[in-house]
Amino acid sequence: NCIMATRKEALEELTRLADECPERRIVCLDNDDTPVFINAVEGPDYEEDDEPCYILVRDEELKRDMTVARLLDCLSEEDEDDPDPDGEETYLLVRLDDDLNDTKDIYCEKENIFFEHTVGDEKVIAFRSGDDWYSDDIW
Repeated sequence: NCIMATRKEALEELTRLADECPERRIVCLDNDDTPVFINAVEGPDYEEDDEPCYILVRDEELKRDMTVARLLDCLSEEDEDDPDPDGEETYLLVRLDDDLNDTKDIYCEKENIFFEHTVGDEKVIAFRSGDDWYSDDIW
């Protein structure tokens, strides 16, 4: 079975990966195993009653600059209003298209969220998206 990834789990893995391959780019594998490059992270809105989450956003305008090191930095930024500074209840989601409500959970199989993958000739770090995340009121 898969479990939904939290920010804490992701940070633990990204810290290890940052020592091994900090400049590898990050991709999400969709349900057809098509790689979607990630190039931005949207932080959570803590004023909402919803569970806090970070959203990894798909490649736009062919920018493909989200690396392991950058993602680690984005997810570890200090926020004085963070209700969950350890990230134990803060989930990671991914949005693969322009529809703001089409957001999917990031799932980890077994114990790994991220894994090595190859896109063309490039070695990247990949993760998989899970089911749709149904919440219209986060926006």
